[in-house]
Amino acid sequence: MPKTRAHQHVARAVWFSIGVIMIVLAVIGAVLPIMPTTVFVIMAAFAFGKSSPAIEAYLLNHRYFGPIIQDWRKYGAIVTCPFSQGHL
Repeated sequence: MPKTRAHQHVARAVWFSIGVIMIVLAVIGAVLPIMPTTVFVIMAAFAFGKSSPAIEAYLLNHRYFGPIIQDWRKYGAIVTCPFSQGHL
């Protein structure tokens, strides 16, 4: 059964909301030492990839988050540490 336009619109809104929540959690994780940041950034990139290609592209080209996301997509792992690579 093909997806209707309304169904696609709702799905994009849900993915966008998930992306925003993940970014908020990543920012909190950047401030609180007990919460991770990288995992939430990777999940946000995935969610924005489903909802907003423009925001996904922004994250991929971001000075700090871009290398983390690209490593995850290329290797399936977090390969480099942005702190040790001079990204920060």
